[in-house]
Amino acid sequence: MWAPSPPQADDLRLAQLNADIGAVLALPEGRRYLLSLLDRCGVFRSVYAPGSMEYLEGRRTIGLEILQDVERAGPQLV
Repeated sequence: MWAPSPPQADDLRLAQLNADIGAVLALPEGRRYLLSLLDRCGVFRSVYAPGSMEYLEGRRTIGLEILQDVERAGPQLV
């Protein structure tokens, strides 16, 4: 049966994720790649396009989640 993970495990996972993102953001190449990824996700443009809005909004939503992770992990680097 599924049991929720203890809060300490969640805290450790979040701390590790933040450290990993910080390591990527510490490199110019990492920052360039993340900006390219966010651009391809359409984070910085409108998703209005009749017939494909759902697809574009899905990509944009993932990009916004990545951006939220980046801002949480390294706000001084963004």
